[in-house]
Amino acid sequence: MYRTFTAVAAHPTETAGAVSRLVFGWAKPLLFVGNQRKLSPDDLYPLPLASQVGPLTLHFADVYEHKDGGLLATFFSIYWGRFLCIGLFQSLSVLGDLYGPGYVLGALLRAVAAPVIDLQAVLTLIGSLYLVQLVNAFLKAHLAYMNENLGLQFSSSLRAMLFEKVLRLRAVASSTSVAKEKMAADIANLISTDTINVMGFAMSMHAMWIVPLQIAAVLYLLYSNVGWAIFVGLGVVAIILVINAIAAMLMGAEQARCFELKNDRMAVLQQVLAAIQTIKMDALEAEYEAKIKALRGLELASIHTLMRIILVLLSFMNCTLILVTLAVVATFTLWMQQALTVTIIFSTLALFKPLQDALVNLPIALMAMVQSLTSVQRINDILLLDEVSAASVWGPSHPLAAMYANEGVVVAIETGSFAWHATSGPTLRNLHLRLRRGELVVLHGAIGQGKSSLLAALLGEMQKLGGSVFVGGSVAYVAQQAWIQNSTIRENILFGKPYDRATYQKVLDACALTKDVATLGDMNEMGPKGVILTASQKARIALARAVCSDADIFLLDAPLAALDPSLASEVFTKCILGLLAKKTVLLVTHNMEIIQSPSVRRSLLLQGGRLHETSRDPPKMLRRAVSSVVASKPRTLHRATSSAMDAKPESVRPLQRMASSVAETKPARALHRAVSAAVEAKSDMPQRRLHDLLGSPSQQSMRSLQLPEMLEPLAEDAPSVTESSRLLLDDENDDDDGDGHVSTAIVGGYVRAMGGCVAVTTIVLLTMSLQLLKIGGDFWLTHWAMTPDETATFGYAPMTLYAALALGSCVFVILQTYAVIAFGLRASQHMFGAMLSALLAAPMRFFASTSTDAVCSRCSDDVVACDFSIPFTLGPILFEVSSFLATLLTTLFMTRWPALLVLPLLYLDYKLGAFYLEPLHEVHRLENASRAPLLQAIAEAIDGATTLRAFKETARVEASATLKIEAFGQARAVATALNAWFALRMSLVSSTIVAAFLCGLVALRHRHELSFGLLGLLITYVLAMPANLSYLATVWSQLEAAMRSPERLQEYMAIESEGDATTTLANWPTNGAITFDDGALVHSGSPKALFKQRHELFLELLREGGYTGKLP
Repeated sequence: MYRTFTAVAAHPTETAGAVSRLVFGWAKPLLFVGNQRKLSPDDLYPLPLASQVGPLTLHFADVYEHKDGGLLATFFSIYWGRFLCIGLFQSLSVLGDLYGPGYVLGALLRAVAAPVIDLQAVLTLIGSLYLVQLVNAFLKAHLAYMNENLGLQFSSSLRAMLFEKVLRLRAVASSTSVAKEKMAADIANLISTDTINVMGFAMSMHAMWIVPLQIAAVLYLLYSNVGWAIFVGLGVVAIILVINAIAAMLMGAEQARCFELKNDRMAVLQQVLAAIQTIKMDALEAEYEAKIKALRGLELASIHTLMRIILVLLSFMNCTLILVTLAVVATFTLWMQQALTVTIIFSTLALFKPLQDALVNLPIALMAMVQSLTSVQRINDILLLDEVSAASVWGPSHPLAAMYANEGVVVAIETGSFAWHATSGPTLRNLHLRLRRGELVVLHGAIGQGKSSLLAALLGEMQKLGGSVFVGGSVAYVAQQAWIQNSTIRENILFGKPYDRATYQKVLDACALTKDVATLGDMNEMGPKGVILTASQKARIALARAVCSDADIFLLDAPLAALDPSLASEVFTKCILGLLAKKTVLLVTHNMEIIQSPSVRRSLLLQGGRLHETSRDPPKMLRRAVSSVVASKPRTLHRATSSAMDAKPESVRPLQRMASSVAETKPARALHRAVSAAVEAKSDMPQRRLHDLLGSPSQQSMRSLQLPEMLEPLAEDAPSVTESSRLLLDDENDDDDGDGHVSTAIVGGYVRAMGGCVAVTTIVLLTMSLQLLKIGGDFWLTHWAMTPDETATFGYAPMTLYAALALGSCVFVILQTYAVIAFGLRASQHMFGAMLSALLAAPMRFFASTSTDAVCSRCSDDVVACDFSIPFTLGPILFEVSSFLATLLTTLFMTRWPALLVLPLLYLDYKLGAFYLEPLHEVHRLENASRAPLLQAIAEAIDGATTLRAFKETARVEASATLKIEAFGQARAVATALNAWFALRMSLVSSTIVAAFLCGLVALRHRHELSFGLLGLLITYVLAMPANLSYLATVWSQLEAAMRSPERLQEYMAIESEGDATTTLANWPTNGAITFDDGALVHSGSPKALFKQRHELFLELLREGGYTGKLP
């Protein structure tokens, strides 16, 4: 691990005063900037010294090592002080929340019920509540800030340690490409999900003892009000929890089935996108659109079943308070025959909300704690995996190095046996190998014999079962599958080395990259969002990286396999025989011309896990090598090989004449084709599986005019990404554009997809109805409690009316929840269908400029967001907004002139929210944008771990990953600060609103302008306002974030369409034909023609036919 860290700018808290730190005033300048313009990463505050990833990880790793690999023990050893402080703050915050409904409300009602109101006592109660709420506001803001920062430090250390572990994992070295992809996904999941889960570890741990105490305290207060009737209410809660538990189990099973169906749909869609060129040429868009829509229909059927289960959960959750109130009131009045007073009923109603919250929070806290512990265990399991040991390979500092140096040996294996896993049998056994300084040695053999494993053994990647390995110098390594970073060509070649123009140009020329760089440019980014490279270009860039390193020893694993013969000849001559002439080179190849080249001093055959020197008998070696290569290949290859072997092989020609030699003799040509086909067969298999979508191989060959495949060999001349395609690429990434707000047009489009005016009217009417019934029930309770008549107090009539109002509101809650879900699914179904049709009708230039991952993200993540996220966010926000507006309007109407004091405060609340949300969206955009480079770095590190270790570049890559982790941490820390700034001010304003309302209500009661019953009702409403206001701001931000998914879907729905499938033109040709007369084919945005036809080319397609191969 690196031990030096560069100095960075100071965090504002390091220079801010005490008051600024107390009220988070240091965060305000960024809020001003975020409201004036779009934020950039440079605008974000640097991490505080205590949160900087380098020193933080170094300290955490040291403690982790002393704790024998225990993450939890390390966590408590480092953070025990803050952990205890979080628990203290959390418990005090719960007490502060209970002070209003648990004590002040009852005392206040008793005080104003007296014939003569003691204003001093009343104002003292209101003042004490105001003071407690102010202190609680600071407690909650600093508690959240402390917890988030603790979680950020913990998770940042884990991310850095995971990345470092990836570069040292032995499992990565021994994994296949498929296994590496799976590991990359697993590690990415650990970094993106599990490290987020552990951020809330402290609060979830404390919640396991605080929430039960909160429940016990609320139950005690309720028991003092209504006696044992509260246990009947608890019985109702228990029944609801049992029903919800059963529904949750059913939901889990159905959710698994739902996402399995989604995966089936996405699998077909990915195959369609991969074969989109062939599908369009065969005009099969309608067929596959119907197939995908059929799979989507099955998925929607499962979603509807899942939604009905969720409807039960949400309905009972929203109706819990109503049903518990109904049960308690019925028991208290009808069974216990107790008088229902204003003080009892409203003190009880005010306590039901904290009880419901605690009962809901308990399983949530339990799940959060289990998730945190599970994530910690998963991360710890990775951190404890075996690492590649550098001690398995002796270096120049070894005592025996001098002996090898005297003999001129730089690479040696003495009786070496190696395996990928210690428990498995040896892959290579009893090997003896010595390479001298400046020697070129060719290693060949049949596929699967262990050539790549031998290079891995020299790099220390394999388990050494016996013998010794010596490598006496710096190493450059080229993997069989060329590893290319998603950066520029120049950065890939230099690989951390300083740029020297002369050396750089020599390397480009030796690796035949001069023309490619002139066409593509070496400063354009490569990868899904940049220049798409061919396999040949990737191989030559990887070779150029090795050459540019100027290492002593070069281990080259088939770097010429992806090159055509003439290009391979040029690279072999200029690079391996040229620039590397004085270097020690171990070259893996299947090329017979190279194996027999006079320039190759030694050639080694690896067969059966053993090495055989074959340099002294070229004809025998050639016959054995070819027969072993093609032993398991198709019969056509056997026939080609047999014809080649039956002919008498000519003497080995120099490689400079390889291309002409192969062309001149039929036996040599047949042999070359046989070996090349055998070598490339493995890489061709995935492409053949891809066409399984399109029918049998015979059908494909008869009807496919594979123009894209005809152009593929010429893709080396493709230009860098054009400006128009860059715009498309930028637009597809929501992390890089947009101002965080969803436009009216997008909202209008989503509403139309839901059903337009019918949907909006239905949802609004149902929402209004349930709130009217709820308010009506509250007013009836008030009237009932104020009625002195014993018949009315203990009779069934008032209870029946209240039950009707309560159950009616429950019915409308269910109907409103169902309407939101049903219309939301209707919108999702409509938008997916329209987007799919637009995608399949899009021209090929769209797919050329848009990555498959982006399209799959639209069809997967954004569709799931429309299926679930929006309905589940829109439903609660409608319920909470309507509840808040109903209680607020009722309170304003009943209080009259005191409301004038509150309206400015409500306006201030609104302005605070508007001032806060804009920068928050910007910070979240930057946070999302910073996540992608980190996950990309993880994938690159897993894929290129062997290369990075061979080049001794792990420290540089770790430093680069640290910067990416800090970039993500910066955005997360700034978002935490903004949330704390807003939460504190929102709580302060809300507390002031509560105090102002209470003072106004007491004044009205003192002047006899408000009845005692209405006073109790309105005080209950007022005490619930702070929680409603805070929740509304949070849910509104979540809704805006969720609405980005319909926005992206609508962007894809508006993709420009290609030509129609049919035409009504009378002069449209009836026979298929292709005429190419004096034309040219070019890449979009490139002035350079890839293919020119100066003479008329006419292909008449009276019958089905196809053309494959390069253009003439």
